[in-house]
Amino acid sequence: SPFVALRLVFTLLWAAHLTIGGFYMLRLCAGLTIARPIALVVLLSYVLSAATLNYAYTDDWPAVFLTWTMLPVLVHYLQRFLIGDEPSSAVAVVRLALLFAFTILNGNPGHQMVIYVVLGVFVLFHAYDRPRILAWLVFAAILVAAMVSERLYYLATEAMAFPAHLERNVRGGYDLSSYLTVSLRPLTSNVISAITGSASLADLMQTLLAENRAVRLPFVGAVFLISATAAAAWLVLARPARVDGRRAKAAVALCFVVSVV
Repeated sequence: SPFVALRLVFTLLWAAHLTIGGFYMLRLCAGLTIARPIALVVLLSYVLSAATLNYAYTDDWPAVFLTWTMLPVLVHYLQRFLIGDEPSSAVAVVRLALLFAFTILNGNPGHQMVIYVVLGVFVLFHAYDRPRILAWLVFAAILVAAMVSERLYYLATEAMAFPAHLERNVRGGYDLSSYLTVSLRPLTSNVISAITGSASLADLMQTLLAENRAVRLPFVGAVFLISATAAAAWLVLARPARVDGRRAKAAVALCFVVSVV
């Protein structure tokens, strides 16, 4: 632009979105009644996280950085809708739909796929036995689909133009099984063989790094996913009397979200 330097535009973009993400990370902590010193540690961990530095400074990838900074916003308003003191209403539903539509239209679809799977677990965990809440959320999903329908059509038609067996540096191809395989990272078959075999710690680390060096996508690591799933099942089935159900559910759901990065 002859009036504003492109470097300044991107600097303002990074700063604005990171401010939004940090602000809503603090609001998430406040909603979970986390002490302020711990909340500040959470904020610093988010701002200085590997994902933040990679998406902004290393890769200079605005579409992925936007999704990363919108994640605390989406979780905050989902939390308020599902377990907060805000009553379910048309205004809250439309707000959720607008936030998700904005993120989908401006974010990277490959990065968002994993995040929305985790948020889906978050929603089902809190609303599986609340049909009224589920009905509101289905209505919100319909609104989102209507707002992003052109983008979804474009992505679908573009994806169908590529051969399913085409080689890629982050996964084997473009078919569904290739996408599902990525969700098992970093525990690939070679890494599992090294763990169950007699490989030394140095050889195991070398295999782990070699198998995941080219992966630039977020992943739901199998260990974290199994741990969070077990904790969720324990809360649902055992219903321990000494645990604050609302806070425990929020903590487990946030574990699912954090396991993305």
